[in-house]
Amino acid sequence: MPSTAFDSFYLKDRYGSAAMRAIWEDRAMIQRWLDVEAALAAVEADLKIVPRAAARDIARRARVELLDLPAMKRDFDASWNPVMPLVDALRRVLRPASARWVHWGATSKNIMDTATALQIKDSYAVVLAEIDAIAEILAILAVRHRDTLMAGRTHGQHALPITFGYKVAVWLDELIRQRERLLESRRRVLVGEFGGAVGTLASLGRKGLRVQEKLMRRLGLGAPLVPAKTAGDRFAEFFILLAMLSATLGKIAQNIYNLQQTDVDEVTEFVEGKVGSSAMPHKLNPVASGSVVLLGGHGGDVRQRRVLVDGEGVVLPDDADLVAVHLPDLIEGRTDPPAERSLEVGELDDRDRGAGRPPGGGNDGPGREDRPRPRPRPGARDLARRGGAQGVVPGRGRCPPRGPAPAQPAAAGRGPGLPQLARPGHRVRGPGGGGPPGRATGSAAPALRAAQWRRGRRRC
Repeated sequence: MPSTAFDSFYLKDRYGSAAMRAIWEDRAMIQRWLDVEAALAAVEADLKIVPRAAARDIARRARVELLDLPAMKRDFDASWNPVMPLVDALRRVLRPASARWVHWGATSKNIMDTATALQIKDSYAVVLAEIDAIAEILAILAVRHRDTLMAGRTHGQHALPITFGYKVAVWLDELIRQRERLLESRRRVLVGEFGGAVGTLASLGRKGLRVQEKLMRRLGLGAPLVPAKTAGDRFAEFFILLAMLSATLGKIAQNIYNLQQTDVDEVTEFVEGKVGSSAMPHKLNPVASGSVVLLGGHGGDVRQRRVLVDGEGVVLPDDADLVAVHLPDLIEGRTDPPAERSLEVGELDDRDRGAGRPPGGGNDGPGREDRPRPRPRPGARDLARRGGAQGVVPGRGRCPPRGPAPAQPAAAGRGPGLPQLARPGHRVRGPGGGGPPGRATGSAAPALRAAQWRRGRRRC
């Protein structure tokens, strides 16, 4: 029975991809060990170290489906050596004349490290393809929203206007640098390891270095300048770069997550079929970006970790695939502003911090603990989403009630009028709203309600 989210049939696709699992699952790993053993025998046959017939027999029978894997597992549990059970299992399916030539001149670490380099080589292809897919989507969004205004923020506060396209271009620029680092690292990382028992290749005599060179060329890997079983910096570089990539993707997802808060509501990741809450149909929980944030190591503070509870306990970026696999779906056309509308200055609509969404706590609250939880009415989620996007107040339709406009008091220290910073999809017309610079005091809610009233009267 699976014991972690990574091998759970139900959850595993939230934490990785089928492509990466196909590279690193047990059978694939064992097959890579066999590939190295078969290539070694073939090279040694070319150099007349082992018989040609034995090398052909080894290549033909070095298939994971031919081995007794349960017996290998039992032998490994007894021996604590992962490769010796493989060698014994392969010898059992070979002719006796061929079996003695398996693993000739090699040691366990040679086989494992070289096989790992092959797996990392395959992983590069998957990760780079995912980066390219994300970069293509970001480039499209940057161009599409090059003129879409939004508030630029520093220290979490409104600063000066920027465009959403500029924000996306910043993400794209950093992602391109991560891609370049990965590409540049391949010549150092994708190097095999073959030096015999202690790195001297003594068992192969004068042909040792030639075996090493031809073996790596046959496997499509680089040959080490000096054979060394203890050097781990090559693999370490790859995983450090994956951690950096995970941090970049986690930062992008954190931005998307923050911009979906009800009080900000500048982008949305929601598409048809996604469900935010089983109890509250108006909820649009940003679970996709939240999962990427957590996997990228950016679920830092206690409040966010409490929110991202269904991904908790998986904070390791030990494989950038965990993060990159979700981001294309998250941003592909789904970080567009929820409503592409233009408002004049003085008509900024903050959606009343939840206008069009049911008040109260869904099925929870005092006196409701023992009541059955009814299923949401058909179409309730769709109505709530459309209501939120259009600023509809439940039970009132789209038009405000008849009567005078609400009062719009001026904020202290500033002239009358609303702030001139607009959210994505809003155009600002004209200069700032007058008055000396300074921090406004009091609430902006009356001014916002007045703007909503004026906008609604014209629409009706």
